[in-house]
Amino acid sequence: MGGMAFCSPVPIRSLHISSASAVTTTTTITTTTTTTAAAFRPLPTARTPFGSSCSTRTLHAHVRLRPHPLSAMASVAAPKVASSAAPFLAPVQPVTAEGPVECVTPPRPCRRRIRPTCSVAQVPASVNVGYIVDGIVFRSARLDEDAIDWAEWARLGGVLEGLLGAKTDEDRAAMQERVHRYYLPLFFWMRGVVATAAADWDGKGDAPPPVVLGISCPQGGGKSTMVRLFEHLFAKSNLPCIQASLDDFYLTRADQLALAAKHPGNALLAERGLPGTHDVDLLAATLDSLRAGRPTPIPRYNKTAFAGRGDRADVASWPVSPPGLRVILLEGWALGFSSSVPSAAPLVCPDMAAVDVYTGSHLAAVNAQVDALVCISAEDVHYVYGWREQAEAETRAKGLGGLTSEQVRAFVGGFMPCYEQYGECLRQEVAAGTWAGKPALGVTIDVNRKPIA
Repeated sequence: MGGMAFCSPVPIRSLHISSASAVTTTTTITTTTTTTAAAFRPLPTARTPFGSSCSTRTLHAHVRLRPHPLSAMASVAAPKVASSAAPFLAPVQPVTAEGPVECVTPPRPCRRRIRPTCSVAQVPASVNVGYIVDGIVFRSARLDEDAIDWAEWARLGGVLEGLLGAKTDEDRAAMQERVHRYYLPLFFWMRGVVATAAADWDGKGDAPPPVVLGISCPQGGGKSTMVRLFEHLFAKSNLPCIQASLDDFYLTRADQLALAAKHPGNALLAERGLPGTHDVDLLAATLDSLRAGRPTPIPRYNKTAFAGRGDRADVASWPVSPPGLRVILLEGWALGFSSSVPSAAPLVCPDMAAVDVYTGSHLAAVNAQVDALVCISAEDVHYVYGWREQAEAETRAKGLGGLTSEQVRAFVGGFMPCYEQYGECLRQEVAAGTWAGKPALGVTIDVNRKPIA
């Protein structure tokens, strides 16, 4: 693959970008036109394009509803990056019934390059405003390019790069693509939701209650990494934030055994995981306390207890919410799923009948607590098998045990009925702007956890 680039410096503004090595670099933006003869093969399966949905209100600050920007260079392709996966989320080839899945996605064209004036090594040429705004997530979020403080964007990008790190130039290029075309667009969209809620708050001088931002993502899709990074970015934006996971609200071991006894022979409710196995009363009480501004312990779950079957961790180990809380990040693989009863969709297996009842009651109560939703969907839900196998292989390599490949297939297989029953419906609701009448942003990722729609 080869190409020629023609650059004519057009200084627009000076930015200060902090690299991973904490070196500050002064940069200017230049205009770039890139041509290439590269040909890209299309994906073998069709996808449903993802848009975003917001409430009828216009999101404050950086988020303004408007038509997706059209690229005047749609026929121009930039050279393909050798690897699109950061070192902390390495590429995998999932094991499915159909065999390995290959994803080849052409990158977006570059228009304006953020060009360093001192060290090219510190700020690679791939970091540019045009490259960012042409990204899938930026366009899906409908962020307003003119309203964004690009100096702040660069500063926060440097923060993320410092947190993630990269050992090679290839890793660094992949990391910067993930930071600037995935994480930061999601963060700016979420922060716009928080700003809108604050602008709409009429509390007669009282501080607005914290906003609950839900992040729905398949197991192994990178949600834990995202939540950790977003919590850090909100803190950098002077918006105190705390994270919670649906996994931390599983029933106690005793209550889980009682649930299994109530549904004898139902393998889907025999162990923790699916709707019905969460303590929704504890979740509601926790969120109510947080919204009231009280210092609140956030439950934690010990998945290693009872030989891996799990139990709620001791209360003494629960973190307490910070004062002045503004954001609650609630993540979960099943967050946003809704019962199939209203749509009369057939059940994927008989055991799902009981699960669907809990989805329509327990999980619906959880969804009602969410003010806005980020929905990350896998292009093929069976990628979860490969993602989990990757994690377990790394654990085994460290001599820490870990599930065997056969155990991984059995474990993930217990969640598949839920993914197959509700996953596509949630994708469509988010894309159509009909998810609970609340702001929602959908992104589809490929096997390497890279946004593709």
